[in-house]
Amino acid sequence: MIGHKKDRSTDTKSSRAKASSAGGKEPRPDRPGSQPPPDPPPQGTDQARHEAAQRAAHQAEALRKLAYPTYMASALALGQQIEPAGCRCYLEQLLKDSGNPQDPVERMFVEQLGLCHFRLGQLHAFAGPTKGIEATKILNGAAARLMGEFRRSALALAEYRRPKNQSSKLRLVKAL
Repeated sequence: MIGHKKDRSTDTKSSRAKASSAGGKEPRPDRPGSQPPPDPPPQGTDQARHEAAQRAAHQAEALRKLAYPTYMASALALGQQIEPAGCRCYLEQLLKDSGNPQDPVERMFVEQLGLCHFRLGQLHAFAGPTKGIEATKILNGAAARLMGEFRRSALALAEYRRPKNQSSKLRLVKAL
């Protein structure tokens, strides 16, 4: 039966030609980053509804992973120095260093504390080279108020993380 073996190289080429003539792309498992074809729609769901659900799920994941780093890069206005991808890496490492919380509210607390930390640094840096005493007072006052919010947020995060059956000895008090 040696004479009946098919040549796999021509077989692969013909299947690629068929896929490209049909307008689709065949996945290439030998290439990094290639993705398998999308899952078929669940039984009883039409193709359009399935595609809409897939698109919505993809957009939700993009919001979860990309929106806040993009906002952070924009808010810090670091220009070309730090891109949203850099902010995303920073936030991922910050979350990892914070115990990799799975609770979405806890993750938001950590992300917001990360942004607040950098904004505090910016306010202090901006206050230094100002020309007038009034501008320095305004920036230092804003930094002091933000530092208080940072502290209260850190305490709120600690309280949020505390098991429900433990009583807290901390009291949050608003400064006068």
